[in-house]
Amino acid sequence: MAVTHAFGGKSGHHTSRMSREIQISLGSGVVKIQALRSLELTQKNGRLLHHLNSWYKLLPALPLLERLTLRGFRMVDANFPTLPQLKEAHFYDCSSSDSESTTKTLLEKLSSLRTFLNFNTFGKVSHDAFEPVKDTLETLAWVDTAHEYPTALIPNIGCLRKLQHLKTGFLKNQYEAGFRGVLFWNGNCLMEMKPLETVEMVVGEDEQCFLRADRKVRLQRVMSRILGTFGAMKMAGGVKGLRVVDMRCFKDWSDDVLLWQMLKVEFMAVTVRRFEKLGVTLLLPGMSIGL
Repeated sequence: MAVTHAFGGKSGHHTSRMSREIQISLGSGVVKIQALRSLELTQKNGRLLHHLNSWYKLLPALPLLERLTLRGFRMVDANFPTLPQLKEAHFYDCSSSDSESTTKTLLEKLSSLRTFLNFNTFGKVSHDAFEPVKDTLETLAWVDTAHEYPTALIPNIGCLRKLQHLKTGFLKNQYEAGFRGVLFWNGNCLMEMKPLETVEMVVGEDEQCFLRADRKVRLQRVMSRILGTFGAMKMAGGVKGLRVVDMRCFKDWSDDVLLWQMLKVEFMAVTVRRFEKLGVTLLLPGMSIGL
């Protein structure tokens, strides 16, 4: 059973009122609370809201809850409960405490977590942030467009022994500085990740604006750098389980449409063949899943 609760309307809702609403909607027989497996909380008025304390007090009483999704809330880590049964945690456009220990502290409360999605929610992060879920996490999405990370603070995902699926962005400051490695997770971090099967690139709004504003940025060049990282790792015997690299997020780079149309046929043919020889299916802009 899944429940979606949207916060909207006037911004003056108080925690006590929200508590009564929760009791009415979940405690009156409308929803069999003990059977709840998925819960999504979303704010709709365009402002980051609090209003999570009442829900956080309720969550430990949901023995079957496996998936939690939060969208648009402030300080989502504050008073976050221990949920050993939770398998999926999704955070979209929220805010969190400005501390390197925030992510690790939260993950320590989610000992069975298999899927963790961070879209512009958790910023500063310690190098050992994923240690609490190193034996359980299978899917990770990490898209944080608000921060540029010093290399020393990029969290280590090499410890994730079961990670199969990764969604990630790229570091525009690395591109501007002329570095070849523009992936958020560098090659040294990914090389030994034998279970890793799929990597999907994700372009956030900030990256889209960056690309449109800088005419020197060329789609083929950025993609070549990213693919060069994966190709080099594969040729060196790393990422042995990698079978899919999905680059279709780059389809909206409007400044490069004409250039891309001129180059894509040759680029796609050469690049796809190269990766096929490495045992990797490459998904590029304009390609369907079946290609």
